[in-house]
Amino acid sequence: MKIIDFAVKRPVTMIILVSVIIIMGFFTLSRMAVDLIPDMKFPIAAVMTEYPGVGPEEVESQITKPLEGTLNTVSNIKEIHSISMSGSSMILIYYNWGTNMDSSVNEIREKIGLIEKYLPSGSQKPVVLRMDPTLMPVIQIGVKSETMTLGQLQEVAEDIIEPRLSRITEVASVVMTGGLQREVKVEVDPVKLANYDLTLGQVSQVLRAENFNMSAGKVTEGGRQYYLRSLQQFESVEDVENVAILTPTGNTVYIKDIAAVTDGFKDESQMTRVDGEAAVGVHCLKQSDANTVKTCNAVREELKKIEKELDLDLDIKVVMDQSTYINLSLDNTKRVMIEGGLLAMLILFLFLRSGRSTLIIFTAIPLSIIATFILMYFNHDTINLITLGGLALGLGRMVDDSIVVFENIYRHRLLGLSALDAATTGASEVGRAVIASTFTLIAVFFPIMLTEGLASVLFKPLAITVMFAIFCSLLVALTVVPLMASRMLTDKHIEGRQREEGRTARITSGFGQWIDGLGDRYKVLLQWALSHRSHVVIGVTLLMVGALALMPLVGAEFLPAMDSGEVSISIECDKGNPLQETDQVVKQVEAELREIPEVDIIFASVGSSSNMFMDTGVQGDQGTLY
Repeated sequence: MKIIDFAVKRPVTMIILVSVIIIMGFFTLSRMAVDLIPDMKFPIAAVMTEYPGVGPEEVESQITKPLEGTLNTVSNIKEIHSISMSGSSMILIYYNWGTNMDSSVNEIREKIGLIEKYLPSGSQKPVVLRMDPTLMPVIQIGVKSETMTLGQLQEVAEDIIEPRLSRITEVASVVMTGGLQREVKVEVDPVKLANYDLTLGQVSQVLRAENFNMSAGKVTEGGRQYYLRSLQQFESVEDVENVAILTPTGNTVYIKDIAAVTDGFKDESQMTRVDGEAAVGVHCLKQSDANTVKTCNAVREELKKIEKELDLDLDIKVVMDQSTYINLSLDNTKRVMIEGGLLAMLILFLFLRSGRSTLIIFTAIPLSIIATFILMYFNHDTINLITLGGLALGLGRMVDDSIVVFENIYRHRLLGLSALDAATTGASEVGRAVIASTFTLIAVFFPIMLTEGLASVLFKPLAITVMFAIFCSLLVALTVVPLMASRMLTDKHIEGRQREEGRTARITSGFGQWIDGLGDRYKVLLQWALSHRSHVVIGVTLLMVGALALMPLVGAEFLPAMDSGEVSISIECDKGNPLQETDQVVKQVEAELREIPEVDIIFASVGSSSNMFMDTGVQGDQGTLY
């Protein structure tokens, strides 16, 4: 075969090619994204609409049902689910797998545009989103302090932490929870309002009209042009108090005469605590095409810079970091792969009883893996449990072709051929058989490439990785193994092996004798099986029937259970339960959790459901513990 002749007779060229492959492999490995599982784009869209201050039944009749009626006409829909809550509506639209979600979302917006003018005037414009895992935060941070108030923490989080984190390229948005938001309250005295014959609407209208900044045109003077601005936005409480209102009788009344103006905070609609202390929650969502591990690392680096630069008593604690579990899972998989490779090398050494022969064959494993990373990179695959599992699956198969090729080369060396002739002849004789066996295995995995839906998302990367790995091992077996055998199987090495001399032979001689004895015992077993055919057939049949009968006891599930070291608890009180009473229930659960020695961090969020980033509105009767 020409490829074998080329590899054996041009060693310098082969060394250069192998070096280039190694360099490219490590380069692509450093640039490949790292994730837990392949990125899954779910065919789900959501339509969310806010209708503040309205009960669930009114939201359902005035918002949800009209939207459902028009969304039923959208094509390729599998089913529609809707949730009507106090002050908000959420409609989930499930499509068939393989649907082009970009065009489907545009179609939803067009349908909503036809009915939007018929929705109540107090409702906000419906928001259409594609639902995928990126809508959930990849890292959650709790900011607390022993000396600063919750209002001060909110200001630091909004003015410093949130803008700094939002500037990170991989971060899509930063959501703030908890804290106290500043609010100037104008509490009107109804008795005084009636005495002056005024209405609350008049007060609101005057305040709205007096609080503005606007352009006042331009003026040309002395050859220069100036732009004018009318700055009438309120700067202090006194500015609000001194707003004048004209009464129906023609008198002038000031806001301070009919109302109490205070600079305070909004009523709490959501509370956040870290380890029982009030805190501000900072939740970072990544870009849809960003890598989770890279995003979390960038956020952690920025938090370190913020803590170093700010001379404040801040306790910034990372509550949840998805990259931690991803890295632990991948590190375990990598460790298992390394252990498997070393065990494969040990088995080869025991059977071949030669360090030089073992090295020649074992070279196929690292070279095949490195070359596989190059193909994975250009196929836009990520390093995840599925692809690493594919590499681990093909790990043992990577040396099969090399063993067959090397054994035939070694046989020709024992027959007296020179090193170059033995490498060329031996590899060429078994080349077609090795190619046939490799492509047979590739053909087994190829149908997985044609699957659709969720099975394609999960198993296609696995099949591609296995196919890449065994194909690269075939190339190594037909090129690198003959090259190394032609240079390393010297006459001195062959003579030493024939005489079974050396330290290696003495160490492995016992194992060799056991293998030879095993072959003799196998002959006895085989003779018995051939002379008692009916017993063998009956025994195999019983084993097959027993195996089939045990299948229902094995069980089935979508993915194996995984322990990420994290527990989420959702609490739902009676409908309409005040936020403070829900908080008391959450505090009781927190106290019980703190009694468990293994608990490290407790992150409590009161006033939002467990999927607080996928719905809208205040949920005062719900809470979440993480």
